[in-house]
Amino acid sequence: MFVAVLVGRSRAFLTSRGYVYVNRALGALLLLFAVSFLRDGMRCPRKMLLSLDTLLLEPACGGALDNMNTPDDWARFQGSGEAR
Repeated sequence: MFVAVLVGRSRAFLTSRGYVYVNRALGALLLLFAVSFLRDGMRCPRKMLLSLDTLLLEPACGGALDNMNTPDDWARFQGSGEAR
């Protein structure tokens, strides 16, 4: 019953003028962000990330970022004493 009411309300919203205005406002906001990135000389997200200051975090334990693709890898990891 709740889902039916929710769907009915969303259908009413999707056919209203408010939906059109929300989409236009979001499109304008997206355009402003794009112009801001271009003005700053950042043509792609990768270049933006490269221009930021970064902080290298050390993992809590040595094997925290090890990749376990097979059961043998997992058994080897558990046997190394690094698993908690």
